[in-house]
Amino acid sequence: MPKFIRTSTLSLKYSNQNKLDELNSFIQEYKRVANLYLDYIWNNNIQISFPKKNKIVTYKFNNKNHLNLPMMLSNVEINKQINQ
Repeated sequence: MPKFIRTSTLSLKYSNQNKLDELNSFIQEYKRVANLYLDYIWNNNIQISFPKKNKIVTYKFNNKNHLNLPMMLSNVEINKQINQ
């Protein structure tokens, strides 16, 4: 089955300043939270396993390994590791 990549394009050309400020605030908060997750994963040697093409692939994150990262990190899998 072929994969479909769905995208959409939004124009901010006619946005008012308040909407632009809110969008900027959202993006800054997203960056902050993403960095919190990444710092936690990096500093605590988190290991995450994902099913991929009928096998389990494991990624280990620490400052000694060359990082072979998956395309996406599942927050469900990360939270499982954090809550162990």
